Amino acid sequence: MTEQMTLRGTLKGHSGWVTQIATTPQYPDMILSASRDKSIIMWKLTRDETNYGIPQRSLKELWSNPAEMLTRS
Repeated sequence: MTEQMTLRGTLKGHSGWVTQIATTPQYPDMILSASRDKSIIMWKLTRDETNYGIPQRSLKELWSNPAEMLTRS
């Protein structure tokens, strides 16, 4: 038996490939996405056909080394 997935919308906001997505049962209408553009976006999902997700907050990387990371919002 194979599962079928259906595209419901596209989230636009990153300028690089999305590398990770996180969700939580406590906030089912929220998604966090991380990208190769060194940003993290918190999305609020909507039911609107033309705008499926609205970026709520974006964090951009300012400086990092393998042991530490500094961000700004």
